[in-house]
Amino acid sequence: MLAGMVPEEEAKQQVRAMGKMLAALYSHFAREIVVELGEEKGEELILKAVRAYPLAGRAALLRAGVQGKEKLRGGASQWMLQV
Repeated sequence: MLAGMVPEEEAKQQVRAMGKMLAALYSHFAREIVVELGEEKGEELILKAVRAYPLAGRAALLRAGVQGKEKLRGGASQWMLQV
């Protein structure tokens, strides 16, 4: 292993932990939106944001020069480019 690199298993654990933290943050945001706006308007706003997310990801991939059938690990770029 090169100096300064994190062991693969530790990196995986850190990514999993960050994923859980982001999911918890999303959950809290969504809950507060529904409390403030009511169930119907809150759900509408949350769905609007969720649907807009792939478009932002697609724009970032295009800026990075990812096009066509090129893909990042897991096929994320191909999925986002098709949105």
